[in-house]
Amino acid sequence: MTTLPATLSTEIAAHGQRTYPEECVGALIGSLDRDAATFVVDQLLPLDNDSAGSGRREFSIDPRDYLRAERAADAAGKRLIGFYHSHPDAAVYFSETDLRFAQPNFVYIIVSIQGQDGPPRAVDTGAFVLAASGAASSREELSIGET
Repeated sequence: MTTLPATLSTEIAAHGQRTYPEECVGALIGSLDRDAATFVVDQLLPLDNDSAGSGRREFSIDPRDYLRAERAADAAGKRLIGFYHSHPDAAVYFSETDLRFAQPNFVYIIVSIQGQDGPPRAVDTGAFVLAASGAASSREELSIGET
């Protein structure tokens, strides 16, 4: 399970809407309650999509930005627990590209941004966790609210 404050969910949606029709990407900073198998997101760090290909269908994170995210988590007394990104004009799912670049035991929050029929808007948000074995992720429970 992943818990995400409503304010941060709104920030992720706004980031995806701003970058539409490109994918947005950012780091998730927080903690992992191993006993409850729950990721708790406390902070976001929006990052630039460094994709050399089409940013509309993929994202890439510059290694320096990854290091910046690690340092921001350390400075907050937290840890880097995953990343978020958007799927412009596509559903929330863990794509083959997502799977290929995912790291085990990180949470990935994906927001669907639809904009074909008007201004871009977030229509769905989901969370995925890649197992340590590298097994494909199924959609996890995502609790959005006050934390």
